[in-house]
Amino acid sequence: MRGDDGNDSMYGEAGDDRLYGHQGDDTLDSGDNNDQLDGSAGTLVRS
Repeated sequence: MRGDDGNDSMYGEAGDDRLYGHQGDDTLDSGDNNDQLDGSAGTLVRS
């Protein structure tokens, strides 16, 4: 998931919010501005 210029947001609702990486190159790349990964009231898991 690549964020370009500007505000890029992914919001998780209440509950379990997961971003899973498989084998290989997994990239969470923010662009030039404010990029947010917000797990809200649940559990945010990054692997």
